[in-house]
Amino acid sequence: MKLSKEAIQEFQLIYSNKFGENIEYEEAEEMGTNLIHLFQILMKIDLNLK
Repeated sequence: MKLSKEAIQEFQLIYSNKFGENIEYEEAEEMGTNLIHLFQILMKIDLNLK
């Protein structure tokens, strides 16, 4: 899944507000993509348990 430029920039802002440090665009893109993949895995697990 490819995140939009706006989504990545929003992730940078959220990260900065939460942790008080700025991250580069590429790092935010990787972290955001990893977060999306984590939630996809969790959703699959949840659906299999129901």
